[in-house]
Amino acid sequence: MDDNAKADAVWGGNFLGDRKENGLRVQLYSIHTFYVEVFYDEAANKILRFRAFRTTDTLPGAYQI
Repeated sequence: MDDNAKADAVWGGNFLGDRKENGLRVQLYSIHTFYVEVFYDEAANKILRFRAFRTTDTLPGAYQI
């Protein structure tokens, strides 16, 4: 999937919370049987990357829900 298709899929998921990391906003979504973090640079108004995973065991506790 290209980044536009990934973004469309994420926006169709359920927003769970967000946090700050190294000057970026990181938003957490659930989509069917997995989770996605979206790393967003607010200053540049640009999504930098996506990270998909199946378990929340390694997530930092800093999410604001």
